[in-house]
Amino acid sequence: MKKFVNYILVAAAALAALSCNKEAAPETTASDTIVFTATLDQPTKASLDAYKVVWQEGDQIAVYNGSTWAVSTAITADDIEDGGRTASFAVSIASASSYTLVYPASALSEASSPEGAAADAIMLYLPTEQVIPAGGVVDPAALVQIGTSTSPDKVSFKNATSLVEIQVPESGINTIYVQADDPNGGEIKIIGDAPVTPEPGVVAGSKPTVKVSGSFTAGQNYFAVVWPQTSVGRIILGFSKGSGSSLQKASRTGTSTAGFSLPVNGGRKFENLGSLNWFDGTIKTKEDLDKWASMADFYTAGETVKLGADINYGGGEWKPVSGNENSGHFSGTFDGAGHSIYNIQLVTSSEYGGFFSIIASIEDRIRVKDLTLGKDGDESSLVVNSAKVGYAGALAARVKNVQISNVKNYIPVTVENAIDGVYVGGILGQIMSGSENQVSNCHNYADVTMNASTAGNNYYGGIVGLISGKAAISGCTNSGKISRIKASSNKGVNTLGGIAGRTGNTLSGVTITNCSNSGTVETTVNVKAGQIYLGGIIGMDGSAADASDRNIVVSNCTNNGDINGYNQSTASFATGGGIVGRVSNDALISGCTNLGAITKTGNHSIESCYGGIAGMVSGEDGLIDACVNGKSGSETAGSVCDMVQTSNTNMRHGGIVGYMQRGTCTNCVNYGSVTSYSSVAKMYLGGLAGNSTLGSFKACSSYGTITVISETPANTHSAGGLIGLQNNNSSSIDVFTGDDCFVSATVSCSYAGSAGAVIGRYSNTSTKSCWGSSAKPIKVSSACIVNNVAVTSSNFGASLAGSDYGITASGTESGLNTIWAVLQ
Repeated sequence: MKKFVNYILVAAAALAALSCNKEAAPETTASDTIVFTATLDQPTKASLDAYKVVWQEGDQIAVYNGSTWAVSTAITADDIEDGGRTASFAVSIASASSYTLVYPASALSEASSPEGAAADAIMLYLPTEQVIPAGGVVDPAALVQIGTSTSPDKVSFKNATSLVEIQVPESGINTIYVQADDPNGGEIKIIGDAPVTPEPGVVAGSKPTVKVSGSFTAGQNYFAVVWPQTSVGRIILGFSKGSGSSLQKASRTGTSTAGFSLPVNGGRKFENLGSLNWFDGTIKTKEDLDKWASMADFYTAGETVKLGADINYGGGEWKPVSGNENSGHFSGTFDGAGHSIYNIQLVTSSEYGGFFSIIASIEDRIRVKDLTLGKDGDESSLVVNSAKVGYAGALAARVKNVQISNVKNYIPVTVENAIDGVYVGGILGQIMSGSENQVSNCHNYADVTMNASTAGNNYYGGIVGLISGKAAISGCTNSGKISRIKASSNKGVNTLGGIAGRTGNTLSGVTITNCSNSGTVETTVNVKAGQIYLGGIIGMDGSAADASDRNIVVSNCTNNGDINGYNQSTASFATGGGIVGRVSNDALISGCTNLGAITKTGNHSIESCYGGIAGMVSGEDGLIDACVNGKSGSETAGSVCDMVQTSNTNMRHGGIVGYMQRGTCTNCVNYGSVTSYSSVAKMYLGGLAGNSTLGSFKACSSYGTITVISETPANTHSAGGLIGLQNNNSSSIDVFTGDDCFVSATVSCSYAGSAGAVIGRYSNTSTKSCWGSSAKPIKVSSACIVNNVAVTSSNFGASLAGSDYGITASGTESGLNTIWAVLQ
């Protein structure tokens, strides 16, 4: 509608409204094509200076008849009369008693109205990127208007926007950025989608920054179009010139202690800004880092900021920089260039803690690379000490659509106080949903510590706390301790992992490849929690979005760190694994090695499941393949040990899996010892799994020492070279498993009748449970020892399972509690 517009803004005076009055429209035709004729009143120079408000060729208007929106045909030169004051446009739409009109038609938004919006509000879009044509002072497409009509010959258009007028201070500027804060310093969303009523007023947009580009002339005034606001504390202006390696940026801030408004048809003027202090994108000093932070929001995709030296921040506090997915936050590349930022105190802001609060993009991946945060022995820290904070990581609290490579962190992350449910990582707090991400060759050397009584679901990881979006994590390491050292006030789920805390549900496409952990993962207190999952690589998986896909694939990863589970008095499960605490769905754990010790150090009155690779597998489609626990000749690598337990709750410990409830285990090898010193009544230890119900094993080998040492032996104690307890009473599904498995273990149990070279104890009464097959029997080495007696041809049959639980003789038809085996 507007070709050139230049509002006069003096002392923030309100600007005169513009209105359009339609001439009488012809009667509606049978095809319901309605022709509107709109005539613009000639503006006065009191509100406009040297420019006219005119219709422009190509203009289109959106029309609403109460049930349907339609867009007019484009205005042609023949449709415009009277020097541009009058134009006709046709709309194919059913006739109605009243109409609502929006100019330009492109301003009509498909976004949903926010909660609390007026019933007659229409969602309109004000462009976040405004382009001023040559010779103009404003982007015509940004001058959004809304009109109403009760009859075709009475149309009244009203401006829906306000203006920020900026005098360009220097030549060479090609981009202007505008942001606004409220008097308390909070961000105001002045652009994007907003609900607008036919009587326009103050509205909240969806985005915080306006980007205005054009061929600017120094000393000339130009306009950014924004949504009206009642209370503004300051306007932040950014300027950009050059491009590529010659790109420079600068900022200016206009403040008002009393605040000011940006009214409809009004605005605010900023002139005489003086010379600008330009920043070339290279950070060489603490002052440069602060300067970049003040204008970080003005870096867009394709623009890079980099470190030119190591930055000693002098122990100062750093407020997180935002890279929010809403346009108008940092969305460029941060290149550390191999340098570090150290002696820095990362503080929290809102619900986020980290160097960045959020690094996110809707389309282009934001990159952070070759950066070191902190250094060994310096005083840097990130302490979460606010009940509002839910996400924290030294680099960023949350990320979305990012590519992060070669980031090293030495800054310890400690939670002293937080909301119920906190996601904390050494480098990242959360990888957000609806995104694709790459995290490669990142290394965390600092501790991640939960020292708060926060309840709810809490996820902690050396690299990332929670993975909710697609992510490829590769070549990453953690050597920091991941721990919870303070009891929670109420029940919840706690997952701790050397690389990641856990993955979210309804998610596919997560991979953790070639990563390693050497840090201890542990709880050291009586954690009151629903479930506790400890893993050397990841605490727990989630469910897949697609039944044909996997939630996560963990491959070729190594754990050298110890896994320690202390007292958990009220949890339903506590599981610990050298690679994963629990496979609850369809995770694939492939080609991984655990050399760390898995230890339950305190008294548990709950279900406890500890394994060299996984504490528990409960997902039917979960698969553990080609994994190794421990190493040949080592008494400590991959050891699984229970120090004390006095309750009657089940305890299941295994060289590969603690509790194989469901799922599949193939081609795995255990060298680690599995030991219990507890007096609990129900104790099951096995070279492959402590307890298996519907689990499936194939071509797996057990070489470890399996030992139950109890001062109060009971027939519910069991130790098996492969499986401690095989039970399946609650299911009508027969189990046929164990083909091509091999055992060369040393097995002993304080209750002698529950020790076997293959199975320690059976507990099946109605369903078949067959281990091995006639074609692929289990191979039992003559090096096997059961209760200090070597397995020989003479005692072979009696040594396969505990003597209290008779088995069907090998070589007969598979039946209840059958073992097919050969002595080798």
